[in-house]
Amino acid sequence: MRTVKNTVNLKTIRMLKALLSVFLVLAVSLSLAFVAIESHHDCEGEACPICACLAECAETVRGFFDSLPILTAVVVLMCATVSCSFAMLKELVFSTPILSKVRMND
Repeated sequence: MRTVKNTVNLKTIRMLKALLSVFLVLAVSLSLAFVAIESHHDCEGEACPICACLAECAETVRGFFDSLPILTAVVVLMCATVSCSFAMLKELVFSTPILSKVRMND
């Protein structure tokens, strides 16, 4: 039976994650900039393309900021997990029988 080799390595996944976060930050910041620049435009009425674009940018920003509490909770939980892991790592590494001067006789 032949196995398929995984061609995507960790470096590629890390790069794609960084690229995705850059695109997310760029989308939100450019939407905010467009709203700030075009907020006092001369409206043409109901079929105003700038108003439609402003509404779309507002939805993009609102969607990001609505998910911000969830993202914050995930980051806090991740930091707590990593800090607990490091605390346990020091305890596990520095409490070996050799460091405690335990003699191992056969």
